[in-house]
Amino acid sequence: MRGDIKMKLLPLSQFEVMKVLWDHSEEYGGKMTRKQIHSYLDNKNWQMVTLNTFLNRLVQSKYLEIEHSGKEYLYIPLIQKEQYLAYEGRSVLQTFYQNSLKKFVASIYDYEDITDDEIEELQTYLNELKGEK
Repeated sequence: MRGDIKMKLLPLSQFEVMKVLWDHSEEYGGKMTRKQIHSYLDNKNWQMVTLNTFLNRLVQSKYLEIEHSGKEYLYIPLIQKEQYLAYEGRSVLQTFYQNSLKKFVASIYDYEDITDDEIEELQTYLNELKGEK
């Protein structure tokens, strides 16, 4: 992430656009046209003008950069998927769970739905984190 980008939570529609770019832009050299992006969103039934609105908002928010190539605009993600997901995850944890991982995990699992494998996977991850400190 560039230092001059201040992240904010994205509306779901803009997040969907970013997901397409994060998941597919490398197939196109790290840049995608509107038509390429739109082709991955055909299940949304969005008109091109709707997609243009979302792209413009993402550019204004500095999540995307525009490059001109002839008559086409190429859209380039400025923030990596992992960076955004970490930001949004921290925001959810802070907003809803007072920064408590225990409260977060407890809200997802009522101790009956979590499997032994999931508990072991979580414990292994926590042990790895503890070992890093």
